[in-house]
Amino acid sequence: LGKIISLVFGTSTEGSFSVLLGFLCGFPIGAKIAVKLYSENRISYKEFCHIMSFCNIPSPAFLCGSVGVMFNNRAFGVILLVCVIISSCIMGIIGRVFYRYDKKCSPVSATESKVCTAFTDAVKSSASVMLCVCGYVVFFSVIIGYVTALCDRLNLPRFISVILSGFFEISNGMSSASVSGLGIFSLVLAGFFAGFSGLSVIFQIISLDSKDYIPKKVFILQKLL
Repeated sequence: LGKIISLVFGTSTEGSFSVLLGFLCGFPIGAKIAVKLYSENRISYKEFCHIMSFCNIPSPAFLCGSVGVMFNNRAFGVILLVCVIISSCIMGIIGRVFYRYDKKCSPVSATESKVCTAFTDAVKSSASVMLCVCGYVVFFSVIIGYVTALCDRLNLPRFISVILSGFFEISNGMSSASVSGLGIFSLVLAGFFAGFSGLSVIFQIISLDSKDYIPKKVFILQKLL
């Protein structure tokens, strides 16, 4: 599929892999692969920034499964997934206009690794990412608890606490929107939460970037768009 993705978004076949996995597996897999490719000089910095602008979306399992169950409508989860993919594709196509880059990078020397070593490294890497994801979800869930309590104490409109919940963490935001009783507005909010993904996800992605490659202000703006 590398050539097809490259044709649509203008990425290299190496970079296309992070786009494909980002769409199939959801965040932060796309970002993790993009950081790895750039750190190994397999893609250019401009291509890295381009890929980061659109490869980080919620996974199909989360939207079609979890969100569909929250709203008691699996079809809505599928619609959300289609909308997020389309909007990300639009960002990717627009990005190829702003990010013009050479697709050729320094070749990577072939290295042979033993199966046991590759397996243990994969488990350690996935466990590290899992702990990072869980840590940020728990942290922002606590913040949302305080924010919700404050909104209730101040008798603020319900939609404010729902928006703040989704702004901080996508799962809590989707759950709050599904029981908010805001009608069609709750579906619109769910669409925004799916696109922006919340500060929790943004920090999860940034935490994978130990060398500070990601242009953070631009990345957050792109998520808002």
